[in-house]
Amino acid sequence: MTIISKKSASLIINKINNGEVVIIPTETVYGLVCRADNKAGINMIYKLKNREVKQPLQVLMSQINSLDSLIDDKLLKKKLRTFWPGPLTAILKISQLNDKINKCLVLKNTIGIRIPDNQVALKIIQASGGFLAATSANISGIEPANDPKTIDSIFNKSLYLLDDGIRNNNIPSSVINFAVVPPLVVRSGALNKEQMDHLTNINAL
Repeated sequence: MTIISKKSASLIINKINNGEVVIIPTETVYGLVCRADNKAGINMIYKLKNREVKQPLQVLMSQINSLDSLIDDKLLKKKLRTFWPGPLTAILKISQLNDKINKCLVLKNTIGIRIPDNQVALKIIQASGGFLAATSANISGIEPANDPKTIDSIFNKSLYLLDDGIRNNNIPSSVINFAVVPPLVVRSGALNKEQMDHLTNINAL
């Protein structure tokens, strides 16, 4: 694996836009990513992670307004705006699918979306089409690693990793399914109970 510094983010962006899978930091864990419209890259992530295809990857966005191309629910968008950027993955029922997201990332008309609270990640996402297919940089069933050196020992030597140091919080994002009523907690993750209660309260704005 080739580990590079944050100063070389442009190299990572070029590799993503050229169809490669890379590893980037978020505020929670490091993630395996590729462009969300890159079917071959998405398939490679499944292979690298040894993940079942029936488990869709999440989509990382760089800005909340990108939701306008996917869902029409204004109240839900208002609620998500208070928690994004942040460690929340929202499973949403989509009204339409834009051409920057491959349909293989959609399961039963739903998609998992997150806006990470990490400036390096946001810069990379924005410069790579605004949407990245992503999952934590670990083998399925094994705890995510928070140290680039540990990740280096896990994955293919041809991968590039953007080093943003050891993650102090390697708890993955919280996952809430907003496609059902009331919203369902799929994974507790990094958000606290008060935040989760607010998000799952259909009467709270």
